[in-house]
Amino acid sequence: MSRFGITAHSHTAASADSVADLWQQYAQGKVLRRARTARDPRGEPQALHELGATYLAADRLETAGPPLEQGRTLRQSLATQATDPHDQRTYIRAVALSDVALGQVAIGLGDTAAAAARLATARATLTALKDGLDAARALAWLARAHAVSGDYAAAEHEGRAAVEECRQAGSPRWVARGLELLGHTLREGGQGERARTAFEESLQIYTAISPRDADRVRRQLPTAS
Repeated sequence: MSRFGITAHSHTAASADSVADLWQQYAQGKVLRRARTARDPRGEPQALHELGATYLAADRLETAGPPLEQGRTLRQSLATQATDPHDQRTYIRAVALSDVALGQVAIGLGDTAAAAARLATARATLTALKDGLDAARALAWLARAHAVSGDYAAAEHEGRAAVEECRQAGSPRWVARGLELLGHTLREGGQGERARTAFEESLQIYTAISPRDADRVRRQLPTAS
């Protein structure tokens, strides 16, 4: 976990994670090469996005940005060219998801203004498309962008709203992730006890669904108060 709360990897499992990350990067690179060889206009942007997302998960932020940006550009082109309303909606949503990932990269690199702009745009698009869970995810990361920039009041308000929206969307995993991100925001804002409560609630959910995530959150508890 970076100090910005970006990645979701366990430091104690760093060696195993690194091997998995390298294999995933290799696999995604092969998918990208195949899409380009086949001149697949739909497969290439997806492969680029997945490759960038893999680098993002490995906290390789400088490496994650270029394929995510390239994928976004191709997705935007597909959205512009689409004549079928369903296809157009699909590509517009894909562009917004690219912006959510690029917003996370910008947070990690300390460019909070760019992160907030991307995430606010993505949030508006996903809300308009009635994609409740991904709109909530965008809001959770927007809250982190504001926290890293020092606007803790806005960050807490948005973070709590994101958790509630994740509950309404029926995603326990993202309720837990939202609470974890909220915990970081509260701790950074000097609210140690409330941060501990958020981390404990996150841990309770993760314990039932993801031991690896539970282990990561558990290590936050000694520093929460």
